[in-house]
Amino acid sequence: MHRPSRRYAILVTLALVGLLAALAAYWSVLLASQRSQQREIEAQTWLRVSRMALAASVQVRTLLSGLDYTLQTLGAAYAARDAAAFDAAVHAVREAYPDGAVLQVAVADASGGIAYSSLDEAGAPRARVSILDREHFQVHARQQAAGMYVSRPVRGRVSQRWSIQLSRALWRDGVFAGVLVLSLSPDYIAQYFDALAVGTGEEVVLLRSDGYYLARSQRQDAVLGTAIPADRAAFFRTDEDSGRYVTDSQVDGLRRMYAWHRVPGLPLIASAGLERSPVLAPGEAEFTRVVARNALGTAAILTTALLAAWLTLQRERSDRRRRLLEERFAQLAQQALARSEERLRSTLHAVRDGLWEWDCTSGKVVWDGRCAEILGYPAEAMALDMERFLDMVHPADRTLVRTAFQGHVGNGQEFRVEMRLRTAAGGWHSVESRGDATQRDAQGQPLQMRGTHTDIQQRVEQVQLIGALLDRGSALVLMATPQGDIAYANERAARSFGLPVGAQPGGERISLQSLQADAQGAQRFADLRATLREQGSARDEARLRLADGSLRWFDLQGSLLDAQDGDGRVVWTLVDVDARRRAESALEHARRTLAAIVDRFPVGVLVADAQGRSIVAANQQAQELLRLDGAPLAGLDLQEFAAGLVPPLGEALLRREGSAFAAGSSVQQLADGRHLEIEAFALLDQGRRLGHCWVISDATERRQRESRLETLALTDALTGVPNRRAFMERLDTEMQHLHAGLVEHAALLMLDIDHFKRVNDTWGHAAGDVVLRELAQTVARALRSQDMVGRIGGEEFAVLLSGAAARATLQRAEELRLAVADRAIGLPEGAALNITISLGVAGLRADDASGATALERADAAMYHSKRNGRNRSTLWSADLPQAAAPEEAGAGR
Repeated sequence: MHRPSRRYAILVTLALVGLLAALAAYWSVLLASQRSQQREIEAQTWLRVSRMALAASVQVRTLLSGLDYTLQTLGAAYAARDAAAFDAAVHAVREAYPDGAVLQVAVADASGGIAYSSLDEAGAPRARVSILDREHFQVHARQQAAGMYVSRPVRGRVSQRWSIQLSRALWRDGVFAGVLVLSLSPDYIAQYFDALAVGTGEEVVLLRSDGYYLARSQRQDAVLGTAIPADRAAFFRTDEDSGRYVTDSQVDGLRRMYAWHRVPGLPLIASAGLERSPVLAPGEAEFTRVVARNALGTAAILTTALLAAWLTLQRERSDRRRRLLEERFAQLAQQALARSEERLRSTLHAVRDGLWEWDCTSGKVVWDGRCAEILGYPAEAMALDMERFLDMVHPADRTLVRTAFQGHVGNGQEFRVEMRLRTAAGGWHSVESRGDATQRDAQGQPLQMRGTHTDIQQRVEQVQLIGALLDRGSALVLMATPQGDIAYANERAARSFGLPVGAQPGGERISLQSLQADAQGAQRFADLRATLREQGSARDEARLRLADGSLRWFDLQGSLLDAQDGDGRVVWTLVDVDARRRAESALEHARRTLAAIVDRFPVGVLVADAQGRSIVAANQQAQELLRLDGAPLAGLDLQEFAAGLVPPLGEALLRREGSAFAAGSSVQQLADGRHLEIEAFALLDQGRRLGHCWVISDATERRQRESRLETLALTDALTGVPNRRAFMERLDTEMQHLHAGLVEHAALLMLDIDHFKRVNDTWGHAAGDVVLRELAQTVARALRSQDMVGRIGGEEFAVLLSGAAARATLQRAEELRLAVADRAIGLPEGAALNITISLGVAGLRADDASGATALERADAAMYHSKRNGRNRSTLWSADLPQAAAPEEAGAGR
């Protein structure tokens, strides 16, 4: 037996190596694509949950800012000691919010006792209730909280319902006077969160910084009064304003992806969570299915390739052996057929082929011992006639054998046929029979034929095995001729394209190029064929038309059947990737949809790459807010872009903390009067920086509204002059200037209208309002730009004279007293009224603890004027008595 040539073995080995390299490249691309899809899904999920948390943070900030302003307004009304006005303010607050949102408005005195409750119609609770032990009272009583304090949820001792206590301290003359409490229902906040957490498994939670629950979109009653586990609370004990984590919910046990944002200005955390399994499980399951399906296909391809290589080597070995036999047979026949018959038989025996003879005249057929041995008979010669020989041929092959004999006898065609012969055991065995007429008569008719039987049973079984593997693999296999016609199709390919299984009939073959979806696809296939001719293999993805007329995407990989013959046959392996292509198309559609949504956001969005070098995305709203010309921003250098913006926008965008852009919110005032709020935050994926995002919104209207509200909060509504709060703030500032040596002197005037009660009783309160306004205008006109007048309460006014000594201020007080006394005030009914005022003067001293101390001295001096005849001015001195109560100063003041 001869070994195959070394060159042929090398070619087969190279073909297998090329196949392995192609499969490795395919798996690399497949796994990278699947992992990329999983990462993209997870990134989009993190982005969504982060936006939910940010939206919840903004909502809570807006809600609690409004409630804080409400508390300040109620505090000012309560400090004015006008019970009716305070009740009206409380009623207005409860009317402004939905039923059940504000559960109670209460006032606790300095000892913790409830002095007022909106739950009681009379205002004062019917039973003695104390909140001395409550957290929200203790923090104010100990001066541990400045401004509004947000308590843990408590069950109210008056309302008997769960509530969040929003509280502010009450002060009177610098002394702690109690606490103003607004009880907010957690259900009210939960209603906001329900609008954000619309999907199954979604939740939004509001927490205090210490981990206690304030509100939850789902199963809120199960968590009120409790705190999150310590390991989750540790996520928030950082300097970061936002973050994310994955954990199991302590309420329902679901594993969620959580993102959180701090509520600006408040010790609160807004956290949003999405159930992880419904979001990521489909992608992971699809990844598993794709890997399993492709693993089976790869195994089938490798098995088929190995078998094909082995069979190819076997066929080459058999062909070479046959060629050697034929050459030697011809040589022996030429020398002397009769003399070399025995030697020929020895040669045939050596190559394991059998020899047969047919006497065409008598019809006698003789097989040698090898022919009998192949079929399981004793290894000795057998004599048959033609009919008996044909009876041993498989019924399905008899016509083929007769046709081959007739073609050779009548037309001289080559006699070479593969057939199945019955064995001694009753089975069937495949042989290849070859023969030729060795003697002919004068008319050319054969007299004798001689030939060989070659045992091909093993090769036939191997071919059948390869066919079974090809038909049961997941891939579609086609073999094309050099002209591009389909010459072979495995079972899956035949079923998909409506072709016969196996070798294709010569006259009915169709072109592989005709399966392309359109002319463009046909051209691409022609280019692919040219690449294959040059490189030995080629690969592409294309849409092919199936037998039912539908189109599906396939991964086409072509390899030359003979790597040395660029114009030879090509084996095409087709893998159905239609599901992946549709998924990619759906993902691209989702990306475009998200881009369209972002482009239509009511706020501007600007995104830079992870290195902070260039802009990768910007919506139309950002261009409009930044007053740009509409040219695309994507791809621009970030530094050059920021340098072209109007100040201070460029500096705000490029503000850094260390090596990264600073995160947080800032409001920038522009020269055109607009205010733009810029919210900056990093885009992170499991700690890895993906980029940086700026959210830009127009805050002009909000800033103007805040300015108007601040003006209203600091101005007396009746007289138009600053109210007590504004005056005391200015007085404290003046004290700081005095302590710092920025002013040498400063003094206070306290003035009160004499017998103002008579004005109201005689002329009515409308006339009293006219008198107050006229007095305020008279005092304001007499002041310098650095001075300030304020209405302290009722008919009392205070004047701060910056830089003035006490003696000089006394002279100013007298001038003011005379100016008021000389001025006739016109009343609504047409009458005129003259009033007088009593004044007290006191200088500010550097050793005063606060401005309120100096105000008490001026107040004492004013009451001294009241007790000593009114319509006069008094300079405070240490021997003056303390200020008397209003009723002690004389009836009607």
